[in-house]
Amino acid sequence: MFGNKMVKMGRGLADWATGEWHFSYYKSAKQLYDLSTVENLRFTFGIEIVHTAIIIWVVNITFNKNPLDVKTILDSMVARFMENQAKIKDNFEIDKIVIYEPEMAHLKERFNVLPKTTTNLYTLTDMLLEFRQAEYLEVLSTGFTDEERLHNPAGLGPTGPLTRAFGRHIMGATKETAFIVTLPLLLLERINDIFQYCSRKAK
Repeated sequence: MFGNKMVKMGRGLADWATGEWHFSYYKSAKQLYDLSTVENLRFTFGIEIVHTAIIIWVVNITFNKNPLDVKTILDSMVARFMENQAKIKDNFEIDKIVIYEPEMAHLKERFNVLPKTTTNLYTLTDMLLEFRQAEYLEVLSTGFTDEERLHNPAGLGPTGPLTRAFGRHIMGATKETAFIVTLPLLLLERINDIFQYCSRKAK
């Protein structure tokens, strides 16, 4: 019965990660960055993966004394997340979404995928999810263990490294700093929300 509670929690977190709320929540940031149509597509695709990394990071911290709960929550979160991605049927060329060279090299080496390959959202997510999550989790840990960043939330703050990593995936490595305005604080607010939610569920 308790396991069902953790499964339900994981599915709810996945629905949060892919929820339509983020279109309006990040609207001001996207307008500030003056994103092109294709950059907006990359942003929408990428921010949902950022959300999953936030969930993984927070769940591991909040439920660290219960590894089985962590596994149950995250397994159900990922399964539900992929279910949600499968509902979107649009097709596109991979190099419209993936512009960061290490990612393209990963797709070529692991899946023999070339830039002009046409795919759908589900397939691309399946190929890139763990690769991006690993990078985001690393920079989340960096940001939240850096004392200088922790005491400077009005600047880049602890979400600065996460924002830069995300920026590379949207605008390329040469323009990653374009995202250092507004977005770090928006992500910090979302992290705080997930911490509060998970803390209530852990009681």
